[in-house]
Amino acid sequence: IQNPARSRSFFSTLARGIHNAVFQRGVVVSHLGPVENPTLIAQAADFLLAYRKARWTMGTGKFRDRMHVSLRAAKPLPTAESILCKVLPNPGQAGGHDQIAGGNVHLRKNMRPGSYARLERRILHGLLKHLHIKAAKRLRYPFR
Repeated sequence: IQNPARSRSFFSTLARGIHNAVFQRGVVVSHLGPVENPTLIAQAADFLLAYRKARWTMGTGKFRDRMHVSLRAAKPLPTAESILCKVLPNPGQAGGHDQIAGGNVHLRKNMRPGSYARLERRILHGLLKHLHIKAAKRLRYPFR
């Protein structure tokens, strides 16, 4: 087994992803905020899928003028791509296959933090809706 060398930002982003992760009926979602590289979002989503109760994981993060989204599934049906295309505001900004999907949302210049947080919530609730999971009133943080 090979473990590639990882940067310090990989570990700080992963720690933030674990700390921020919320869980509901098999779905783990982590909003990472600003990241140094959008691949860190995908790596966090991949890592969170190792949680034994996870059937789906999603990571979001901000890189430059975009919110990047990575979706992972433990099983290939429904496909991660079909779900993410329904969740993002512009379906043309998502792609993937079977158990892996990614996409992004263009952000307005000088977007206020409150508007960004609302977009995060809208994407989370859209994911739960398309997975036929009723959103809980209070989010559960399983790793705190």
